Amino acid sequence: MIDERALETGHVFDSRGKTVGAVLAVYRRAGGESPDWVAVGFDDGPRFVPLRTAEQVPDGVRVPFTTDTIVQAPVLDPDAGNLSAEDEAELYEHYGLDHPLPFEPTEGGPADASGAVL
Repeated sequence: MIDERALETGHVFDSRGKTVGAVLAVYRRAGGESPDWVAVGFDDGPRFVPLRTAEQVPDGVRVPFTTDTIVQAPVLDPDAGNLSAEDEAELYEHYGLDHPLPFEPTEGGPADASGAVL
């Protein structure tokens, strides 16, 4: 299981171990125990990265995707507070992952100093 608190100050590393960027926000399914997505910052907007097949590493999380794949992901607004069914479907398709059913909204956002997700 991915340690959500460690992600809040961590980075995302690609399949080659290269730093992709800092985690901006952590998202989990409503009622879920572990995080499902992280938002990573880029100059032209954040990208969401799935954590389903991620590996916890000392400075964050390593994902099985190249930086190019992450950069080419749809740009979505992390300040919206959750991912819609359409957003998640688009992201799962982009990353070549099966969409888990049934759909429950994914909630999250920037973490405050206490570690609570806003």
